[in-house]
Amino acid sequence: MEGFPRLRGLKSGPALRYLEFTENLPQADRRCFVVAKLKQAHNIASKLLGESFSPAERNLLDTFYRGYDVAVPWAGVRAYVSSRTEMALNDLKVSNPSAFEINKRLLRSKIENKFRSLSGEFCNHSISTRSLVFKSPIGPWSITTSVDTPETSQLRYHQSVTHGRLHLIDRVSAFNWMGVKMETYWNYLTSSDMDSAAESLAEMCRVFLDALTKLLKGLDV
Repeated sequence: MEGFPRLRGLKSGPALRYLEFTENLPQADRRCFVVAKLKQAHNIASKLLGESFSPAERNLLDTFYRGYDVAVPWAGVRAYVSSRTEMALNDLKVSNPSAFEINKRLLRSKIENKFRSLSGEFCNHSISTRSLVFKSPIGPWSITTSVDTPETSQLRYHQSVTHGRLHLIDRVSAFNWMGVKMETYWNYLTSSDMDSAAESLAEMCRVFLDALTKLLKGLDV
């Protein structure tokens, strides 16, 4: 493992839990856990490839969920227990509510500037709205990157691959292609993090677009 440099740029609870768990594993178990999470997140692909969980992989997944997912008996549900880093950040939110207040309009502007180095164009680039939509062509396919700064989190994004009404890939992003969580979002950014967050987002989209160039080669609609 190389220390998950891209995941470290995603300041949110799921990323913090994933990183804390992997960093506390023996080196030999880290790759095993990463592969297990990928199989879990991409179960259909795993089945098509004839992949199944090894006993070691199942054990690591069980250990991960025992550490961060607990039963709430009176509510009949399960809930996450935060990582130590996340608990400290939540304490900071309570003691200093302004610590994570950011200028979302400025953040969108920084993201727009970073995206100009990518191949494609904005079909909606009004920084007065909450969203940015960026389209990149690869052969007959259109890759749509949707970036949002909603009220529920500071920043989130996803990408889709389409041709007209044909949807090849829907709502994929760093968390779900790494097996961390379904949606990729940031919720612990400070004002000093905005440049690095914009760069991290652009870099992840660049990696995905580069991979798609190879994956879509020769794939006709």
